[in-house]
Amino acid sequence: ALEGFSGKRAEAEGSQPLAELKLVPRMALTLWVEARDGDPRGKKAGSSPSLQLRVVSPEQLLNELLRRLYEERQQLERMARDEDDLARELASQGEEALRRGPATQRDVAKVVARAAEHVERVVVEMISNQILDQTNWNRLREQVVAALEGVGSEELTRALQAAEAAQVAQASEPEALPQLSQDAADAARAVALRLREIVERMGRIEELAEVVAQLKRIIRKQRELLDKTRKERGQ
Repeated sequence: ALEGFSGKRAEAEGSQPLAELKLVPRMALTLWVEARDGDPRGKKAGSSPSLQLRVVSPEQLLNELLRRLYEERQQLERMARDEDDLARELASQGEEALRRGPATQRDVAKVVARAAEHVERVVVEMISNQILDQTNWNRLREQVVAALEGVGSEELTRALQAAEAAQVAQASEPEALPQLSQDAADAARAVALRLREIVERMGRIEELAEVVAQLKRIIRKQRELLDKTRKERGQ
């Protein structure tokens, strides 16, 4: 919305079938929107910035989506290592770990939430482009997206509460610090364990997706070869 704008606003939706354009991989498609008003005092027109899209093959798109999943998996592996490091320091009642424990757990929670969102976007793209199949989509949603959301609402929530309790004890309850610090360490280890379980599942799903994609490529090539053979025989 324009700041200070007091005129009328209008919204419009529409669709443009792309099949008739007969786009093929390696072609580019540029999209933009133009609008004109009906002001009798003087019609005005405007256009949006252009958006250029590159047409890719199903295999290229799958490779890109698998690359995104791999990046999320790497990020989650780093978070698991951070949780392990924090757990070791908390177990020894390290002052720095006690000080930054709550902030670390909040940061990890943000990364985990973003990872769940990014994986869900990958699934949506797979569905809209009919990449892989329902079984793989369900696996990603149930074993990765839902699992990451569960870590955020359960293990990470407990880890944050434990880290905050240990931080308070450091300042005002030194007699309770050993137990509370150990509790915070155990909670951090629980987060690391759950993240590694999810990372392992992601790896298996990615490997399975690559196998499925390879089988589809083989089947497509066989069909193309069969069609070519039939045409040659018909000549």
